[in-house]
Amino acid sequence: RQRQMCKETAYQQYYQGYPPNLNTSNIQNSNVEYAGFGIRFLAWLIDLFVCSFINFSVLYLVVMIPLVIILESLLITVFITFLSALVINFFYFIASYSIIQGTPGKFFLRLKVVDVNGNRISYVTALIRYLSAILSTISLGIGYLLIISDDKKRALHDKIASTYVIRARK
Repeated sequence: RQRQMCKETAYQQYYQGYPPNLNTSNIQNSNVEYAGFGIRFLAWLIDLFVCSFINFSVLYLVVMIPLVIILESLLITVFITFLSALVINFFYFIASYSIIQGTPGKFFLRLKVVDVNGNRISYVTALIRYLSAILSTISLGIGYLLIISDDKKRALHDKIASTYVIRARK
């Protein structure tokens, strides 16, 4: 009988859009301000600038120029530089989400990426969020536009990773 009740509760939580067996009262019922599309877009622009600076500094000055000299092949150099940029961006976002609860752009604008309990997300959740953000992007940005219509202002990748972007309390 008790097992049946647990299954029903898990199903109800899943049906309501919450992962089963998690205490969702912290983020769901507290006085939290969810971050909207505009401020998240501004955070993205800041991150675009930071990532561009890092990629230019590291890749162009440290990787590309020496590789062109050593390999004498622009095509191979561009390919290696592209892969290096992917690795840098991967670690930039994964580490930022988990360590400082958001990217530097979100941190600067006092936003946090949290789990359903309002806690820091794990590296695994950060990885899921990062990879699912690719879906938000390749869907011609429709995954990001969900922020506008969702009552908790969640994008597709937030829903997949069970995360929220909230304004940090002062």
